[in-house]
Amino acid sequence: RTAYQSQLDSFKLTLGLPPDLPVEVSDNLLEQFDFIDPKLLNLQRETTLLNRALRDPATPEPPDWLDRLRSIYDRVSRQVEIVREDIDRLNRLLPERRARLREFYSKPVSGEETMEGLTQAEKAIADLDDRARAINEDFQLLLEGKLPAARGERRVERRPMKDLLDEFKKFVDDPDGVANARIAALEKQVADVQARLKAAEEELSRLSEQMAQATAEQAAVLQSKYADARAQMQALESQLNSLSDDLAQLKRAPTEQVALQILEPLLLQISDLSLVQARARLDCVMLTPVDITPEEALEIARENRLDWMNARAALVDQWRQIQIAANRLRSDLDVTFSGDLRTIGDNPFGFNSNTGELRVGFRFDAPFTRLLERNQYRTALINFQRARRDYMAFEDQIAQSLRDTLRNIRLGQSTFELRRSAVLVSIAQVDLARERLRAPPRPGETSQFGVNTARDLVQALSSLLDAENAFLGAWVDYEVQRMILDFQMGTMQLDERGQWIDPGPIRGRSALEGSPFQPETAPA
Repeated sequence: RTAYQSQLDSFKLTLGLPPDLPVEVSDNLLEQFDFIDPKLLNLQRETTLLNRALRDPATPEPPDWLDRLRSIYDRVSRQVEIVREDIDRLNRLLPERRARLREFYSKPVSGEETMEGLTQAEKAIADLDDRARAINEDFQLLLEGKLPAARGERRVERRPMKDLLDEFKKFVDDPDGVANARIAALEKQVADVQARLKAAEEELSRLSEQMAQATAEQAAVLQSKYADARAQMQALESQLNSLSDDLAQLKRAPTEQVALQILEPLLLQISDLSLVQARARLDCVMLTPVDITPEEALEIARENRLDWMNARAALVDQWRQIQIAANRLRSDLDVTFSGDLRTIGDNPFGFNSNTGELRVGFRFDAPFTRLLERNQYRTALINFQRARRDYMAFEDQIAQSLRDTLRNIRLGQSTFELRRSAVLVSIAQVDLARERLRAPPRPGETSQFGVNTARDLVQALSSLLDAENAFLGAWVDYEVQRMILDFQMGTMQLDERGQWIDPGPIRGRSALEGSPFQPETAPA
């Protein structure tokens, strides 16, 4: 958060704004990368705080804890519907996702044909379908109360979320009634265990009397039965003590204890719900497709780039200079005509034709006398060759930059899918670490919480954050390359604020033939 605030202050200075000016960066373009709804995170945080406040005996209960509990119920119900909408959106996008994957893997890499393209496409589509099916199944199983066990791990049994929300609703409507019902049910359980314990004590006493009168062979059999009965009685005593303690604690603060019994499993459900939502939203993120060959991109740039037009005009101007210099080397034949008419006497107007003269001549200028013009012509030829080579180099540089940008776009598409897989792996690691943290002890063990369990969870959460940042970074890099391609082809357009107008999918004519997508705009 500190680093973000520092970068925000630097950004304000870049814009010429004072650093203490309140600025909030809000861009709906990045909302698709909120894999877990911020409202769901806030709900989980508030539920945890309320659970701690009710559990801590050293602090009094918050006076508004019941109102906060009602608010939590309403928000949990809304979040369940939001996650359902996210999964429905993923299901609607599956056909387009399959088509995009098929289009991506069907293209050769680096201009080389590959026989594995179709196999890779089929595998990617199969993995996508498996992930979508798993997300739908996990959500349904979450509502029904349990999730499938992870590989090599045992899941903590959870109450069905629907049943939990129904009980939650009853409690917020009538907390005292639900608490009294819980007390009655617990008292019944205590009575049942007491009855079973009394029967076990009578059975143990009967076996003790039989052992006193039995023979040696009968004593061995009775001894085994006696041990089993003894173990059963001890288990019942332990269960009775636990139930008695729970009943006493419930009677001391009935509504608060029932709230704790609802909040604790609800926290597990919210945690699992957030991971299901993250997986669903992750597979909904897609790249804007770019499918155009370097030759088509170069042709579009030739028709649209203004600097290319200027380069062509400069080359044509050099060619015209050759024509101008060549015109100066042509032979000149001039026909001259001159004459005069003089006056007679002192009269200034006394003209006489007999006193006039008329001269006619020819003047011829041969090309071999044009040394300066010949030098100028040779200079024009040299300048034209230089301009032609500069123009060819300019065209080759554009072609190289377009090919390099298209290669980067292809690399960005591959990197984006790899980053998506990395986020999926990180989500699975977080899920696995949480299960280890709250797993019940194995038979014969007191606890499964080891020295590395909490550290593994922290590392898994840190890895998830890094994977999400890398995934977002891959998307940003791809968008930058797409913007560069739009600029290099000369088709970039800006709005009245000087912002880039996204052209959407960029496809060439060859890509549109047989494509499952319909062009949103006319092909470039």
